[in-house]
Parts: sequence; C-alpha cells; structure tokens
Amino acid sequence: MMFLQFVTVLLFLFNQDQKASSYSLKNCEVHGLLTNRTKVLCYDRQLTHVPAYLPSKLFFLDVSQNNITSLRKSDFTEMSNLHILNVSQNKIGHIEEGAFVHTSRMEILNLTTNQLIEPSAFNLSTTEIISVLVRLRELDASHNPISLIDIATPALQSLLSLDVSYSTPRGSTVWLKQDPCFLKGLKIIYLGGMAMIPSNISALLQMLNCSVLEIIHLNHLNLTESDGLIEKVCLSHPNVKTLNLQGNRFTSIEAETFENCTQLRSLNMSSNRLNMLPPTLFQSLHFLQVLSLVDNKFTSVPNATSNITSLESLDLGFNKFHIISPADFINLPSIKSLCIIGNHISHVHSDLFGSLYSLQELNLGENHLRKLKEPFSAGLAMLKTLLLNHNNLASIKKGIFKNLTSLRVLNLVDNQIVTIEPGAWEGLNNLRSLVLGSNRITRDTLQDGTFQGVSSLEELQLFSNYISYESTKSLANPPFQHLHSLKKLNPKTQVLHFYQYTCASPPAFKGKKLLVFKKISCISDCMFILYVANMTAVLLLMLVCFFYQWRMHMIYSYYLLLAYFIDKRQKRKGQCMEYDYDAFLSYNKHDEQWVINDLLPVLENQYCWKLCLHHRDFQPGRPILENIVDNIYASRKTICIISHHYLNSEWCSKEIQVASFRIFDDCKDVLVLIFLEDIPSEYLSPYHRMRELVKKKTYLKWPKDEQEIPLFWLKLNMAMKTAAMPREAYDHVTGVFGGEIALCGSSARFCAMRCEPSHCLFPSDTL
Repeated sequence: MMFLQFVTVLLFLFNQDQKASSYSLKNCEVHGLLTNRTKVLCYDRQLTHVPAYLPSKLFFLDVSQNNITSLRKSDFTEMSNLHILNVSQNKIGHIEEGAFVHTSRMEILNLTTNQLIEPSAFNLSTTEIISVLVRLRELDASHNPISLIDIATPALQSLLSLDVSYSTPRGSTVWLKQDPCFLKGLKIIYLGGMAMIPSNISALLQMLNCSVLEIIHLNHLNLTESDGLIEKVCLSHPNVKTLNLQGNRFTSIEAETFENCTQLRSLNMSSNRLNMLPPTLFQSLHFLQVLSLVDNKFTSVPNATSNITSLESLDLGFNKFHIISPADFINLPSIKSLCIIGNHISHVHSDLFGSLYSLQELNLGENHLRKLKEPFSAGLAMLKTLLLNHNNLASIKKGIFKNLTSLRVLNLVDNQIVTIEPGAWEGLNNLRSLVLGSNRITRDTLQDGTFQGVSSLEELQLFSNYISYESTKSLANPPFQHLHSLKKLNPKTQVLHFYQYTCASPPAFKGKKLLVFKKISCISDCMFILYVANMTAVLLLMLVCFFYQWRMHMIYSYYLLLAYFIDKRQKRKGQCMEYDYDAFLSYNKHDEQWVINDLLPVLENQYCWKLCLHHRDFQPGRPILENIVDNIYASRKTICIISHHYLNSEWCSKEIQVASFRIFDDCKDVLVLIFLEDIPSEYLSPYHRMRELVKKKTYLKWPKDEQEIPLFWLKLNMAMKTAAMPREAYDHVTGVFGGEIALCGSSARFCAMRCEPSHCLFPSDTL
C-alpha cells in the first residue's frame, strides 16, 4: 500500500513539469482527440481540397458540403485509422488512383451528391481500390450520374449496404455482373430513382439471389401492378424484411402479391395511387410490424389493415378519410403507433380507439376537428403521445383527457383555442410537454388553476398567441404557480463560430470580422428626427383632411362651445338673466305665411307674448349663427314649427340643436314642438334630433278640424306659461323634467297632465 502511494506521488511530481498548450485546426473542429475515435468536422467551409495536417489517429472525417472537385492520393496518406469518410455534397468528378491506399480500415464511404460520371472517375475495379477497401461495409454513391457499376469489384466483397439510388446519367446505368454470387454478403440495396426499366431491375435482383437481401428500396421507379416486380422480388428474396415501394404508380394490388414475403416486417407503399386493397392482402405477413399507406387515395380505412396481430405501426396519413369507426382498428393488439394526419376527419368519438390497448402514439393532426365532445377512451391508458395540431379546436372541455393517465406529450399547436375550462387537464399527472402555440389564447384564458392537474409538466409552449400584460407588477393569481416541475429558462445562448462571421454591410465594414464591428455605427442620429418629422406631417395631413370634410360641423361646434363657456362664465359671476323675448320662433320660410297669419296674431295680440322672428328681430350685419345663438338664449322659450320643409333645412336643424343643448345646459323646459303635418317617426332623422325629442317630450299638433283650433291655442298658451324648474327636478337618467307640463295631442282629442317628480296628477278640468 505504501509503495502504491509512493508511485502516485512520483507520477504527480513528474507531471508538474508538463505544460498545457493550446491548438487550433484551421477550418475544422476536432472532437475526442484523446480517444481512439477522433472525429474531425470540416463540413460547409468552402474547401476546395481535403485539409492537410489532420490528426494521425483520425477515426471519422467529414468534409461534406464543400467545393472539392477531386480526391488525390496525398489527401489520406496519414489516415491509416480512418473508418468513416464523408465527402458528400461536393463537386467530385475524379478519384485519383491510389487515393485510398492508406485507408485499409475504412468501413463506411459516403460519396453521395457529387459529379462522378465516367468509369475512369468512379471505376470500382481499379487495382488501388481492390487492394485497399477490403473492409468496406457501406458505400453510398447515390445522386451521382454513374453510368457503369462493376458489382464484381473485390472492393465490394465485404459490402453489406450499397446505395446507388437516383443515379441518373444521360443514358442508362450499366451493371457488370461477372460473378453473380460475389456480393453474397449484401443485405441492403438502394435502387430508388434510378434510370432503369422494371425488367432490368427484376433481372438485377434475380442476379443477386446469392445475397441474403433483407432491405430493398424500390422507391420512385414508376412501377405499376402490371410489372409483376413485387412477386418476383418475393420469389428471389423470400427473406426480405423491409420493402420500400414509395412513390410509384400502383393503383391496385393483387391479393397474392406478398404471399412469398412471409418474413416481411416493414412495408412502405406511400405516395402511390391506391384507392382500395384486397381484404386478404396481408394475411400471409405474420411478422409485419410497420405499414405505411401515406398519400394515397383511400376514402376509408382499408379492411386489409385489420387483423394484423403483429402490426406495431400504421401510417394512414394524407388520404381522404372523412369518417373513421372502431371497426377500422379491430384486432390490432400490438399496435403502438397510429398516424391519421392530413385527412378530413371532423369528429372523434370516445370509443373510437377503445380496442387499441397497446397504443402509445396517436397522430390526429391536420384534420378538421372542431370539438372534442367526449373524453378519450379508457382503453388508451398506455398512450404517451397525442398530436392534435393544425385542427380547428376552439375550446378544451373539462375531463376530456382524464383517461389518458400515461400521456407525456400533448401537441395542440395551431388550433383556434380561446377557452380552457377548469379541469381541462384532469388526469394528465404524467404529462411532460404541452404545446399550445399559435392559438387564440388571451390573458383571460389563463386564469388561476388553468394548469391544475399537470404537476409533472416540464415544457410549456405558448408562442404566437394573444397574451399581453400591460403592467410589470406581480399577478394576484399567477396561472403558472402550480407548475413546479417546469425547467427554468436558460438566458445564455452559445453562438457557434462567432469569430468567423464577417460583415456584409455597411460597405466600410464589408469583409471585416463581426467581432470588431461596433453596432453603434448602424445608428443614425437623424433617424429619430426623420421619424418625428414624418409622423408630424402625416398627422397634420390627416387633420387638414378631417377639418375640411367636417368644416361646417366644426364651425357649428365652435359656436356651441363658445355659447356654453359664455353662459357658464355668466353663471359664475352670479348674473341674473333677463329675457328679451318670451319665445324664439324656429320655422322654415315655406311656413312663414302660417306664422304671420295665424300664430303671431294669437300669441302677440291675444295673449300678449313677445316673440322673436328672423326677419324682424335679427341684428343686421352680424353672422347668422351668432344671431341664432344669442336670440335663443335671450328667449324664455323656443317654439319649433315642424314640417317636411323644416326637417330638410340645415339652419332649422342648427336652431333646434342649440335649443336642445340649452335644455341640458340650463336645466330648463325651453322647447315647444308644433307639428303642422303628419310626419311618420321614421322620417324624424337622428340628424335633426327629432326622434329623441319626441320620445322625451310631448308636442302640439295643428288640428285639421277648425273647431279644435281654439283648444290648440289654449294648450299653446299653457305651454308658454310653464315656468323654469329647479335643477333638482331634472332627471338625469330619463332626461325629463319632473315639473313640466306634458302636452299630448291628436286630431280627435287633447289632454293636459301635470307630472311631479313623485307622481302624476290629472287636472280635474280636462279640456
């Protein structure tokens, strides 16, 4: 024991002499330098060749997304430990002989998306590759216009995965097949999107019958049911486990198509033109676990998808379903994932998924769901992820998720949610993530207790809603106070490669490092001044247009306010107003003959009232509005003689409005209405304020029967005698004076009624 301690001390003292030093690798990042799996990342750096002076123990090299045009022999001289090389998404058109002579341990080579065309550029039979890439397991040469593939190249002897998909030269791709059993270890082949006719594809797969292919990709080859390719694949490779038929032109499938693919575990038939399937199509696939029928033309769930007892994942997205029923998912005891995204489903019943006891993920996004009327079935007790995004849900009702006790992720993004009822999240005790972004949630939606029931919530997203708080004060009842498990926000953000960013503008700083750029140079001192000047000009223009459009109303309002303030000033001085006239006559010139011949002789001669007339008493030379305002306020009463001509007169309208304003200003009963004609109530325009006045005040009507004319003058005389009432008698609610004489008239009968604030008394001498 003492010896071990002594050795430890010596090692510690020895290491004290070692000094730490820094290092930097231009255009690359190094990870795991002290291990045997050193990773160097040089992707997307605008490189034109493979960087030199890389670590000698390099295990993984990524130089993808650059501008490399060729691979040279000197690029990999010190990379004997290289296992994985990614040179995808470059412009490689030539691989120099002996380029991989020092990479004898390479297992994975990714050459996808380059410009390998001629055999000399990518001839897998070259001696350099023969003697070197004997351990190559995965080769990805997809998205290259390759015209020649020699599958008997010794470099491919140990190959497990070959990807030559989307190799589309100007002509067709030529396959050299000297030894049919050479690729006997091949298990995965990608042939999707190649420029090959179905018969050549069938011949190629039959030639590889010595290989135990487990994964075959035949996507985007324009295959149809008439080609019979699926049956041939199942005959020559009965042990295939994954078959990808995506993006072809199948419109129907025969019932016996997959009867020889008994080991099939994953089948992808998405993006075809299928509208129905034979009920017994998958009857022989006893091990089928994953089935994708996305983006076809089904209007209902195919019966063939039922009774697949081994099925774990079913994707029926982006079809044309309007209605789904519990019978569509019977006898699927093993299913864990069900996707029905992108259909036209508008209703979901509580028992719809009741038999899917093992279901863990349910995707109902991008449908037309408007309401969730009933709680989800108790049979979904194992459900962990529920996606209801991109629907039209407006509210979340109480207890709708109460049976989903195992749910961990709930996505409700991009709905129309406005209301969240208390108890909406009842039963979601294990929920970890709740996404409510892009809805119509407001401040009123989030109340105290809104998020009760989700005590385990760790992530809550409320982006793109209508939540606003004007004050920075603490809320009395914070809606998130029960969410104790929410992970705290980290305000610090790492900016990767910040020191490499350069400025594109302004021109004075173009090309310089962003690190030395001072953002204050982007701030112009005159910007705020220009903003204020522009805003002032816009507001001034708006005001000018507004005043020009309503100039007459503005002038009229000015004089009304002027009269109001003059009167208030006189009241503050305690001046006692003495009236020059008993009544101001407001009438239209078309009714002047009735005023002169009938009204004046009775009121001035018989009853001795002093009246104010326009042509007789207005002061010459003064503005007409001033004459109107001054004479109305100089008169104890205002008599308005109403006719059709009166209602169409602008000056008459102003006179009655000034008189109406005086009612509220002085709290006096100053207005007497006389109707010379029968005028329906709908013609009493709010512009003349006649409808409101008629509702609140009684009026006199000029009788047609000459025998009733004396009674009319008597009533008018009584209205003239009505004294001003004190302010206390004015009812601010109804706008009626408690002590005024209410006069009502009709062509047949008149009555007088005196209304007090607390009761109404009918006079005993009813006229």
